[in-house]
Amino acid sequence: MTGDVQLPDMIDPDAPHLEFRANQCRECGAVSTITLVANPEWWQWGDDHMRETGHTKFFQWSLTRNTGQIVSMPAPRARRRTLGTRGQ
Repeated sequence: MTGDVQLPDMIDPDAPHLEFRANQCRECGAVSTITLVANPEWWQWGDDHMRETGHTKFFQWSLTRNTGQIVSMPAPRARRRTLGTRGQ
């Protein structure tokens, strides 16, 4: 696989979880397209490639997108010690 990833055109912007997968033949290096897991093309490519070449060893690449939220929390304040309270 290369560093250039082309995602499918139609991606639901409101979907909380998306998973894309691609197969790569470990024997000849052939790579399928990146496909949503809900689309049967992602596993069909492996079946077709195995039938055409007899190759049975694959890498499975995956890419997921989940929703999240960043929350800022204040840093804890340093406690002031009074004289003679070290180690307490």
